[in-house]
Amino acid sequence: MNEGSSGGEVVPKVLHRGDGSSIAYHRIHGKSPGIIFLTGYMSDMTGQKALRLEHFCRARDLAYLRFDYFGHGACQGRSPMAPSDNGSTTRCSSWTR
Repeated sequence: MNEGSSGGEVVPKVLHRGDGSSIAYHRIHGKSPGIIFLTGYMSDMTGQKALRLEHFCRARDLAYLRFDYFGHGACQGRSPMAPSDNGSTTRCSSWTR
């Protein structure tokens, strides 16, 4: 099952967290090892690099995941580097809590 976008942008899937934040993502199933695209400064999961890498993975039947960080692109919530009310920041490991 493919959840990504090829040819036309598909509405992203959304992982909802208990704290009200969410992470928007696109995923295609394929062979392992798959590729996870981590966006950089001034980019998101709908950028040219992310989409070209998805095309590369589709052509090779590789699993692929691209997502937006909290507070960026299609994601809701506080930016991962923004201090919380208690002064701490959100880390990748807190996504699964």
